[in-house]
Parts: sequence; C-alpha cells; structure tokens
Amino acid sequence: MIRRNLTFILLISLGFFSTAQAEDLTGKESVLCAMTEVYECVRISGCERVAPQEVGLQTIFLAVDFKKREIRAKGADQVTVADRLFEVGDKLVLAGAEATDWVEDRAVGYSLTVTKATGEMVLSSAGDNVAFVVFGSCTN
Repeated sequence: MIRRNLTFILLISLGFFSTAQAEDLTGKESVLCAMTEVYECVRISGCERVAPQEVGLQTIFLAVDFKKREIRAKGADQVTVADRLFEVGDKLVLAGAEATDWVEDRAVGYSLTVTKATGEMVLSSAGDNVAFVVFGSCTN
C-alpha cells in the first residue's frame, strides 16, 4: 500500500514513455503537461523507476493553471489547489501540502516545477517513508 499512498498528489495520472513538445512558456497562465518517468523512493531501500500503473496512476496528462494554482489530471474530477505559487528565476513552482491524501488519509507535501524557457517539469510528492519524483514536459 506504500505505492498507493501518494496517488492523489501524483494526480491520479501518468503514462509510460509519453512526451510533449517542449516550448517557451514565459507569460503563460496555464499549460498541459505530459509525464514521462516516475520514480518511487522508499526509506532505506532507495529509489527505483516504476511503471505508473504500479502506483495506481491512469492518465499521462496534467492540466496546470498557474493563475488559479490548480493541478488537475486531464479528464479527472479531482483538483489539487496549491498553497503557494513561486516564481524563481525562469521557473514556476506550485507547492503545497494535503492533510490527507486521496487514498490512505496520510499527510503529504508536494511541488510541481516548470522551467519557463523549455517546458521541462518535475513533480515531487512525499509522505510517510516514501516519495515520488515524476519528470515530464509541458506545452500551452
């Protein structure tokens, strides 16, 4: 059940080996991101690349609205509203915490970072002795 622990924060999404065309996102309020790799990191044993299906994720796309601070799995009803939006250099960072995750009622923290010049994305989520790191690309 550790692998399902952070499913909501990873946004009930992912597909394996999908890509989106990276582009300059400077000035964009919303983007569509395709997730391409997922890593599960467990205390003591370390990190390993896993198939998204192994952690209960269904779709490859995330709709991200920076103005509203919303992250939504494309086609899903669930929406994560980030606590903060940071603009750090050429990066936009949505960050937050949830008192309970969608699957197992455990507290988690997360961040989604998009590089404006390239559209590259990194999503991370961490909770009780487990963390997930997801890589992908965004476009408008």
